Amino acid sequence: MKKLISLFAAAILLVTINYGQNLTDAQKASIVSEVQAASKKFWIDNNRSYNGESLKESMAYIDENNDRLWQTGPATISLNTTLVKSRADWENIWGQIIDSRSSTNITIPEDYFAVISDACVLEVNKGEFTITEKGGNTIGPMTMVNTILWIKRDGKWKILHCHESYEQ
Repeated sequence: MKKLISLFAAAILLVTINYGQNLTDAQKASIVSEVQAASKKFWIDNNRSYNGESLKESMAYIDENNDRLWQTGPATISLNTTLVKSRADWENIWGQIIDSRSSTNITIPEDYFAVISDACVLEVNKGEFTITEKGGNTIGPMTMVNTILWIKRDGKWKILHCHESYEQ
């Protein structure tokens, strides 16, 4: 019985350590502010117009180590019903997308954050976007919803996983 109680107490302690850090409201607000800034840069600022550096700037937000964190096979990005299984696959797909567009205009009027720990934040947002193709044709507006798991690596907020769904 003592072993069972000790095991139960250890399990509660592990859950508390990993998931329920005692952060103050001020600490949570500071963390959210940091992630909001990273999110704005990723979703809005990096997509206003594309140039030779756009792919590099966007990929800087995707965790360089995320492929190794998945035990059953990675899933860096989910787009509607498509799983992009690695960072390299996403870089290839996003590079092709950038090559076909001159810009993507994004607005995100609804944006919510759940601070899981001082190094992990879940973002859920809803917005609209239009795509301007290289030839000048504009597609949209389209509605999107995103769920993003942000992690802090070496002092920078990175995307571990993102799920985006959109409709025209």
